[in-house]
Amino acid sequence: MKALGDELNDQKDLEKTPKKFTVDTDWTEPTINKSIIRQALDICQDAPRRSIYEVLGQLVEEAGELATEINIKNGFSKKPVGKDGILGEAVDVLLCALDIIWLNSANLSNEELEQMILVTIKSKLEKWKTQQQ
Repeated sequence: MKALGDELNDQKDLEKTPKKFTVDTDWTEPTINKSIIRQALDICQDAPRRSIYEVLGQLVEEAGELATEINIKNGFSKKPVGKDGILGEAVDVLLCALDIIWLNSANLSNEELEQMILVTIKSKLEKWKTQQQ
């Protein structure tokens, strides 16, 4: 049995994936995503002063931890599974990326930045979807 957040490694797993986890690029008002992104941006705003290079370093560290979890899951490492697992480490990568976006967007309000992120995500998802067809 796969743990929540584990990658789907084969077609059989993909067929079992609940439909609620499919990507829908036709949303008009992704309120849950907005609130999560907004919360992350607000935390970025309130965080202690840091440089984009410090956060980039943290992003690389988190990506390494994600790679380790993937290696453990696929039998390439004998280390025990970390407490955050693949899902937690992937979320850490996303949060670092959001912090980098926030640090690089000093002239925008969190509301404006949130909208730009959502529009960009939608555009990237649509591109990704067409590339997979």
